[in-house]
Amino acid sequence: MPNFTTPPPQPQTALLSFPAPHVILVTLNRPRELNCINAQGNTELDALWQWMDEEPSLRVGILTGQGRAFCAGADLKGIHLLIPNTSPMKLKNLKRTERSTRYYNNWLNISANTLQNGIPAPATTKPA
Repeated sequence: MPNFTTPPPQPQTALLSFPAPHVILVTLNRPRELNCINAQGNTELDALWQWMDEEPSLRVGILTGQGRAFCAGADLKGIHLLIPNTSPMKLKNLKRTERSTRYYNNWLNISANTLQNGIPAPATTKPA
């Protein structure tokens, strides 16, 4: 492993390798779930992206997936962990379209904040 200013995070949902100087390969490693990203994976990848941004020796990051799928998207089994003020029971009672809309709006808000400020928004960010 190359010399870094700080050691990389050690995600449980992804594998890290360094195939060439200045390059990190991040392999999503949940092939049975088609590499969908759950709440833990979301937190781990956020920490990894922050570390990569702060590591001067890295120039390229490659994201791939183990198995037959790159990534099936978000793991909807744990969606209540990503939507503020929502419990699994509350989600079961929401209409499917409302649940999808709330989830989508939350991710749009997080993504917009990331693009505007260069930092990830916390998972408690309320949808716009």
